[in-house]
Amino acid sequence: MVTMEDVAEELSAMASEEDEIGRMARESISSGRVSDDVCNTVLKRVLAKDELASGYVLLGYPKDASQAEVLYSAMRQAGRPIDLVLMIDIDRDELMERRVGRIDCDSCGAQYNLYVNPPMVEGVCDLCGARVSRRPRG
Repeated sequence: MVTMEDVAEELSAMASEEDEIGRMARESISSGRVSDDVCNTVLKRVLAKDELASGYVLLGYPKDASQAEVLYSAMRQAGRPIDLVLMIDIDRDELMERRVGRIDCDSCGAQYNLYVNPPMVEGVCDLCGARVSRRPRG
């Protein structure tokens, strides 16, 4: 199984910490702008996780060429060169539809989308019959 690591989720987790990194994360979140320094700090923290040794998908990073260079350098220094890079080019409206339409089963975690893959009965999980709801946003 390949782990998915979302840089934005990691930034949110860091914001709860009572140290310099937590302060930087909180400031970034409140301003709505995340500097390359903060992104790179988050990246290095993500890459240090032991569970990523068998592979992972990195979401939300890199966003530009300078971040790509930092990623490449960090991976080489960690002795884990990049094997594959995919760029998924998707229409912005479709991306937003998929993003805002996400819903999950509160019990079993089954995933649906209100627009492209809704449950057969509105608000009810097809698999276990529990309630489905929107994902919390971090």
